[in-house]
Amino acid sequence: MVKFGCAACGYSGNADMTHKLITFILAEDKKGKEEKKKKEKKEAKEGKAKGEGDDKAEKKEKSGDDKEEKKEKKKDKEKSKDKEKSKDKEKKKDKKKEKVKEESDEEEWFTDISESAVEARRIAEMASMSAGGAALVEADADGNAAAPAEKEGDESSDDVEQAMGDMSLGDADALLESLVDAIGESKKAKEVMPKAEEWAGELESPNKAALFAVIEKLPENLSKHATIILKSLYDADVVTDDDIFAWHDKADEDNASVAAAKAFVDFLKD
Repeated sequence: MVKFGCAACGYSGNADMTHKLITFILAEDKKGKEEKKKKEKKEAKEGKAKGEGDDKAEKKEKSGDDKEEKKEKKKDKEKSKDKEKSKDKEKKKDKKKEKVKEESDEEEWFTDISESAVEARRIAEMASMSAGGAALVEADADGNAAAPAEKEGDESSDDVEQAMGDMSLGDADALLESLVDAIGESKKAKEVMPKAEEWAGELESPNKAALFAVIEKLPENLSKHATIILKSLYDADVVTDDDIFAWHDKADEDNASVAAAKAFVDFLKD
């Protein structure tokens, strides 16, 4: 509806809606409103398209960041696993080195085969054997090679063989039982050695053949210490080097204790 209002005379009233001027005004007003709506729709559409584009770009960027983050996490996880594996390997190596060192410490008295070490051990052993051995050490020091006289009463290799034939199984079993009781639960060489030495020192005129039978009959947990036990018998002057050689030459090489004792036999021969 179009209304007239006159500022001069104060007339106010409705216009003739069929007049050309009125129809023109209404047409222009409608046209303006339609253009405004079209413009608003266009702007809204463009704004929406722009917003979606920004969202897509943001999502894409975020997705890329997530992938990079996942990659970094995966790398960190792999590095952590590698570090753990490396630590485990180092621990195993350290344990292995420690075990080897411990074994070396236990048996070091015969593992060093250098000339100086062998000579030092030979002199030490001969000095601790007997007065004859000490005399030989002194003679060596003076440059005079003189062999000590054999001790009277020592059994020859023939005597050992004869004793082997005369020996009863009870002798060896009794000696073995006393040795096992003396060593007890000890497992390491440095623990076994003093107990074996004490056992050997308390023996009173034992049957030598029975003693060698004890070496061959050592249980599995002591067979690896056959060298220590044999050395203890030797140091206590219970058996001589000739006795040991005679026994070892005819002993079963496949026997675990005999094989383990070979180190001391070779040491005596050197």
